[in-house]
Amino acid sequence: MKYLEHIKTTYDQITKSDYDGTLWAKVYKINTEGFKATVQGVKGLIPFDNMPWEYERESHWQMVAPYLIGKAYDTQVLGSNEDTLKLSLSVKHHSYTKKNFTLGQSYECIVLEKTKKHLLVETGLNSNFRNGSQYGTVSIFDFWDIENFVRANEGDKITLTYLDELNSGFLTMCEPVKYTSWYKQKPEKLVDTIVAVNVSYEAGVKYYKVYDHFNGELALSPILYDQNILEELQTYVQKLNDGDVIQCLVHGLSSKTNEVILKIHPKLLALLENKKD
Repeated sequence: MKYLEHIKTTYDQITKSDYDGTLWAKVYKINTEGFKATVQGVKGLIPFDNMPWEYERESHWQMVAPYLIGKAYDTQVLGSNEDTLKLSLSVKHHSYTKKNFTLGQSYECIVLEKTKKHLLVETGLNSNFRNGSQYGTVSIFDFWDIENFVRANEGDKITLTYLDELNSGFLTMCEPVKYTSWYKQKPEKLVDTIVAVNVSYEAGVKYYKVYDHFNGELALSPILYDQNILEELQTYVQKLNDGDVIQCLVHGLSSKTNEVILKIHPKLLALLENKKD
């Protein structure tokens, strides 16, 4: 009885038109309409559109809800019901500072949506939502191991590395190992340069390694070479032995396969072409 009297007294106090104190709403539950919260013990509801940030879908609120339970927000009382002693609340004006993301730094995120080739994530988890919300996106090809993309499910916590911010405001992210083994190494600086390539065999398969770091693909395509010398090139490649080191031109890069696309050294091509003449 005393508890109800206390709630009624508090309710009367904080719903007065001239009340000028600071009120805080503490979230304790989510339902289909928004977040249930208490203000000095008085229960109320914060509709989703009166939260400090917005989401494109209500399902995103459901994903992040477990991490918002127990948090308190600077609140305004928009309405009240004297029969139920319930409040209608807004925490939209709750202030927070947007987070500055750092290239190459990793952040804990929540997977909000998954398509065949992309994940939409919430990066605010990393700061425990003290900096509000920030969408991030990561492509299947920004996973070093695509199986890690396949295993990721909506609602999962996942650690991703920041790459850039799009004009839309979304962050582009990648798997941490993709950053350290690919983007951080700046493979684009190799394009149109001559590199040493180590040849190796494993289980009858030939592999190419550039600077003991990048995997290489030595393609013998008629798009890249004169049709007249393709046969001799194929013979040359077939005769390469485990442990050989050859010189190649870096023709391009494939971030999808994490490979350096290699082309036979121009001097060897010129030699073969001269033999044909």
